[in-house]
Amino acid sequence: LQENFEDVVDQQTRVVAIQHASNCMGTVHRLKEIIKTIKVLNNRTLVVVDGSQAVGHMPVSVKELGCDFYAFSGHKGPLGPQGTGGLYVRKEVLSHIDPLLVGGGAIADVTERDYKLRSDSSAKRFEAGTPNVPGVIGLGRGAEYVREIGLTRIEARERELARSFIDRISAVKGVEIYCPSDMSSRCGIVPFNIEGWRCQDVSLTLDEKWKILTRAGHHCCLPAMRFFGFWEKFGGNIRASFAYYNTEGEVAKVADAVRTIAGA
Repeated sequence: LQENFEDVVDQQTRVVAIQHASNCMGTVHRLKEIIKTIKVLNNRTLVVVDGSQAVGHMPVSVKELGCDFYAFSGHKGPLGPQGTGGLYVRKEVLSHIDPLLVGGGAIADVTERDYKLRSDSSAKRFEAGTPNVPGVIGLGRGAEYVREIGLTRIEARERELARSFIDRISAVKGVEIYCPSDMSSRCGIVPFNIEGWRCQDVSLTLDEKWKILTRAGHHCCLPAMRFFGFWEKFGGNIRASFAYYNTEGEVAKVADAVRTIAGA
């Protein structure tokens, strides 16, 4: 992946957007090395990172990564409410950006014909109107809980459960698993399909017969699904996502159910 950027980033490249961890393949990218490569090729290129599958699941340091933007959703790893999230913007970049929406705390002055934004480069310039106070409080408490457990501990536990699931289903005839063999390059997501089944039908069967919840489909990544051939053959893939609070018994239950569906 790192080498691929050398083929596409040039002096005309304004922005590169990349995931920290893939929501459809479970791969954790070597982000620090990739960003360093991009900046060497063009130090004016802005790097935007989608950290939705990383924050709350593993330690993240935006300073170490060297990215310009880092976005995350609050309802996944941080265990916050739906509709919450955050965006880190490097301070040197923040002062060059105007808010998409204005009003409330974002402005310093308003006339009948014009308005003036706050002169400071804080996040307040981008927080127009009444904030989602209950959501922010819920996100904060969820983040505190995650920190109490420890991100290194969470990362190790989720990889342990994912490894256990892979070991249990890897030899099942008809089951295709899509993930790096090196567990240090993956998170707690295990994508798979079952030969002869549409992925949505597998997910529905897991829910109706065993009360096991998975996600199935293109996962908002249709180009990737077409690239790997999953879309035409399976309608996408099934995503088993293991969290810190899951147990080995639950992993065994999912594996047994997959084995039954596959007819093994």
